[in-house]
Amino acid sequence: MVDQPVGIAFRGKGPERLDVWQLVDAYRDIGSVEIMAKGGSVSEHQIQLALDYYKRDSDEIDAAIAENRRPIQKLEASSLHKGQSDMT
Repeated sequence: MVDQPVGIAFRGKGPERLDVWQLVDAYRDIGSVEIMAKGGSVSEHQIQLALDYYKRDSDEIDAAIAENRRPIQKLEASSLHKGQSDMT
C-alpha cells in the first residue's frame, strides 16, 4: 500500500470522517467534486486527495466498494460463518 495522503481517514476515525472508498463511491454517483463539497462536510481538497489516492491504489478501494455492495444475505452468511469459526 502506498503512503496515506494527509487529511484522509482510512479507518473511520471519528464521526465526521469518511473513508476513501466512500468518497470515491460517492464521486462515481455524483460526478462532481464541487457538488460533493457543497453538499457535505468534506472539502474539495479532501475529495481530490481521495481521488488521487484511488488513482494510485485502485484495487484496494475497488475491493472496499465491492465489499460494501455485497447483498445482505452474503454479509449475514459471512458473519455467521465467522462466528462459528471463532467458537472452535
